[in-house]
Amino acid sequence: DEEFLLDINDGSHVYWMNNLEKDERYHDWGKGLDGLLTRGWPGQLKYVARNLYSAIFIIDPSKKSGLRALAMIKQSIEQRLPVRFGVVFESQAALAKHRADQAEGRAEEDIAYGDAGEQLFRLFRGLHERHGHVAAMVFAGQYAEKAVFMDDPERMEEIRKTEFRNVAKMFKPSVKDANGKLTR
Repeated sequence: DEEFLLDINDGSHVYWMNNLEKDERYHDWGKGLDGLLTRGWPGQLKYVARNLYSAIFIIDPSKKSGLRALAMIKQSIEQRLPVRFGVVFESQAALAKHRADQAEGRAEEDIAYGDAGEQLFRLFRGLHERHGHVAAMVFAGQYAEKAVFMDDPERMEEIRKTEFRNVAKMFKPSVKDANGKLTR
């Protein structure tokens, strides 16, 4: 196993699945930090609509463990756990191919990836950029919940495409304004 350092300060690698400060599902939580002082069970996280607690998962979506992690993240968000979840996608197959292509001197735009992890990432990223993080989370979670129990790659690809189409129809595309912020 290789060790690496991931700089999340610029946020370009992390795809946030939820935002406690802005998402509609947390609108009834208090925003004040005084909510941290309320009584509760020892070790219990406080329900404050602030991104105080974050969990970032490095996931290879071509593996069952990655799909299980995506399904767990979706379930945790649906249960309104007061944690902001982020995902960094990685694929050993895509990384090995990328390194080989770089060693051969191929230009980045000429490199084609085709493994399931790379396909899922591209679909996820497309939804995240065009429809927002909620649409991407719904897609990744629904796909993961169905695909984690399958071993047929063709069936999994069919489910990926079907879930992508369904989610893209459910959510209106977002448009970026002059400041780069998403608007509907």
